[in-house]
Amino acid sequence: EATIFYRLQNSGKYKPVKIKKVKSNNWIVSYYTGNGNLYSYKYSNDAGCYQLYSLNVKSGTYKRVNKNFKVLEATGGSRYIYGSDNAGNSGLKIYDCKTKKLLRTIKPEKAKDPTGYSIYNYIQDAMVSGGKLYYMELGYYETIVFETSLGGKTKPKEIFREQTEEMRKLRNGKFYFAQMDENWELKYYTMDVKTGERKNSSMEEYDNAR
Repeated sequence: EATIFYRLQNSGKYKPVKIKKVKSNNWIVSYYTGNGNLYSYKYSNDAGCYQLYSLNVKSGTYKRVNKNFKVLEATGGSRYIYGSDNAGNSGLKIYDCKTKKLLRTIKPEKAKDPTGYSIYNYIQDAMVSGGKLYYMELGYYETIVFETSLGGKTKPKEIFREQTEEMRKLRNGKFYFAQMDENWELKYYTMDVKTGERKNSSMEEYDNAR
């Protein structure tokens, strides 16, 4: 297995230019214009975990930047990349493409199931909005949204806790989610993470949120 990275002009007038061929499958995550690095991650059979890599699109320099990093779906744009390590219930890791360092790691809150057994919640999604970090934690039959500072100067503050269906994500400064109404029909909603304003939404709006 191998992955070949190409560069192509936005106009599409020129042929693709090969940048690098690497062993194993790589999944592209983000491109940061500040340093011209393309970020991807792959599974390492030798290490037994996912790892984060950078590829300089001009020089072709390809290197590992974090040895235990499984990328979450949302990348936060071109600068911040969200992930977790490969151990279960490990929390949220934030890589800063500008400083080329791991910015911080956030552990999920402890929770208990109805029998009283202590478990860990699972952090599923994250985003940066208005200079603050928001992340979504899945508890026992509920979703919790937290707000905190990027650098860790403030403790995470809970801003939303409610039972939701499996469709839920953080994008564009909003929390998108779905719930069943009294007639067992799936209804879609958005919540502005800054104001807390909740509005009716649609499946189309949820699907189009990037």
